[in-house]
Amino acid sequence: MRALSPNQLRSILGALTQELSYREIAQRTGISKSSIGRVAAVVAQTTLGPEALLQLGDNELVNTFRVISPGRPSEPEWEKIHTQLKRKHMTLKKLHERYAASATGEVYSYPSFCRRFVQWQRDNGLVTVGGNINHVAGERMEVDFAGDSIEWFDPKGNRRESRLFLATLPYSCLIFCEAFDNEKQVSWVNGIVDALEYFGASPQVLVVDNAKALVKTTNWQEAEIQAAIRSLCRYYGMEPWNCKPETPKQKNRVEAAVHDAERWIIAELTLDEDLVALNLQDLNRQILKRVDEINDQPFRGRTSRSTRRVLFESEEKKSLKTLPAIPYEAGDWKLLTVDKGHCVRIASEQGHRYSTPAEYVGKKVAVRVGRNTVEIYDAQTLQSIGMHERCTDLTGNRTHVLEEHLTEKERHYRRTTEEWIALFVEKGIPTALASEFVISLKQGKGKFPSGRICSAVLSLFKRFPLAAIRQAIAAGIEDGSVNYQYIKRLCEQFHFANTTNKELDLGMNPPDQPVEHKNIRNNYK
Repeated sequence: MRALSPNQLRSILGALTQELSYREIAQRTGISKSSIGRVAAVVAQTTLGPEALLQLGDNELVNTFRVISPGRPSEPEWEKIHTQLKRKHMTLKKLHERYAASATGEVYSYPSFCRRFVQWQRDNGLVTVGGNINHVAGERMEVDFAGDSIEWFDPKGNRRESRLFLATLPYSCLIFCEAFDNEKQVSWVNGIVDALEYFGASPQVLVVDNAKALVKTTNWQEAEIQAAIRSLCRYYGMEPWNCKPETPKQKNRVEAAVHDAERWIIAELTLDEDLVALNLQDLNRQILKRVDEINDQPFRGRTSRSTRRVLFESEEKKSLKTLPAIPYEAGDWKLLTVDKGHCVRIASEQGHRYSTPAEYVGKKVAVRVGRNTVEIYDAQTLQSIGMHERCTDLTGNRTHVLEEHLTEKERHYRRTTEEWIALFVEKGIPTALASEFVISLKQGKGKFPSGRICSAVLSLFKRFPLAAIRQAIAAGIEDGSVNYQYIKRLCEQFHFANTTNKELDLGMNPPDQPVEHKNIRNNYK
């Protein structure tokens, strides 16, 4: 607080006794509200009130409100701090805390500490000037995984976490993002392929991280890239190039894209409520929609209202190379044993089972798990024996059987409605009657239970003549009770009546209709 004259102090004290606001006192005296507030704070700390202070003499009044200027803070050992800051994991914040704990008297605040350290570096010529990177259109694509996972829930309420793969073209800053279950090599490969397909072209250089899935051995000069990544780059005509260890500045654009993804994708999708997706594919559809919105947003802080996509389409795309007609696909080979259900179970694929021909039960087969397909080969001849569409869903059916792999028994129970009708017509049942019978059997039932009933009724042709079965089916439809036991009983009765030339009494009740009589427990009507 600047020194105030005795008259100014008396005018402030007089206004305080009238309980005026700081604004009203400032308007009356012309003194700033901050000075008035400091005078009021001193009055609150003293045992004397404003009225008693007004009775003091001028010198005594000024001494009461005198501000004692603090001493000069002790100066840190800047050269020592500069040396310690070079140590791994050391920060200016830690060094300031140590300085404040060891100093005697006043110390610099942390912002002042940082400003004076930077000034000391400038005075001693230790400040390095940052360089400017000139990105060339179509030269490189940078890839990385985000540090934060994206949390989502499936329809059953199971909590899942996925990793976000990022790719960007530094010249136009066009980005691509996709979620994976892990950061294994196959996830890197699939992410790079999908990014190239999204961009619609390939650059000259692929800049990768030093993850073990990408780089076999690394050093400051030249690293040994993993064979799978070299194969991918050779397919698209790119040169793999890893950045220096512990130096993310050499892939600074994808590092910026990671921050954008964490703020504009993860935070945006999980802002209002929990993120819900049917599966990983549905999650990626939601992410891709958000990626398109980001690429179509105008650049911030630029006079031009251009967007990432406009800059890519107008300037960079013409410098990129055309993609091959068929996307690159990496495969994971496994040697598996066919189980007794003539299927192979892939544990890494959520336990899904894929069929083989029945003659391979108990034998070894070679399985290639691709991006979208599961291919099965004979282990000896490597001849293809089946190709399935790959499925990774946690819900639904996990056994996938190809039509050509069905055994005779499996094929028998999986007949269509038309095929069952044709079988009954072939046995001599009229087409209209067979159609009505089979359709009534399948109402409210799946293929397997209705197939069992159809098969059971067909077996009656071995025991009863056609006429008895035809009459039994017609009577069962008329009674509204179409099931095997009732049809069988009708066949027995019609066959007995036909062989003995006796008239059949159809007054019996179908098995699914209760018998009406008085002696029923709890019948209080």
